[in-house]
Amino acid sequence: MRWLQNFMRGRYGMDQLGVGLIAVYFFIMLIGNVVGKQAIWIMYLSYLPALLCFWRMLSRNITARQKENLKFLRYWRPVQAKLLVFINKCRVTIDQLRDKEHKYFRCKNCGATLRVPRGKGKLQVTCPKCRTTTQTRS
Repeated sequence: MRWLQNFMRGRYGMDQLGVGLIAVYFFIMLIGNVVGKQAIWIMYLSYLPALLCFWRMLSRNITARQKENLKFLRYWRPVQAKLLVFINKCRVTIDQLRDKEHKYFRCKNCGATLRVPRGKGKLQVTCPKCRTTTQTRS
C-alpha cells in the first residue's frame, strides 16, 4: 500500500468534476445496455468520460485541474440547487403517500403544507404560519 501512496503523491486526485464524469460514464453505459448490441458504439463512447476522469486523477498539473473543476462548479451549482429543491419536494410527497391516517394540502395564501386527520368530514383549518382559515374535507 505504501507504493500507491508514493505513486499518488503530487497528483491531483478526485474532485467534483471527476464524480460527474463517472456519473456520465454510468449513464451512457445504462443507455448502451438498454439499446442493446445494435449500438455497440455507445458502449465504446462511454469509456471516454471514464478515461478522462482517470487522466485528471493522475495528472500532476494541479492548477489546471483546479481551474477545470471551478469552471465545472460554476455551471453545476445552480443545477444542483434546483435538483435539491425537486428532491426535497418529492421526499415530502413520498412521506405523505406513506401516511394513510392524514390528508395533506397546501395553504392557498403562503404555500405551507398542512395536515389534517382523515375521515373527520368538513374541517376549518387555520394555517400556523399566516393564520388564514380554509375549509377542507378530510
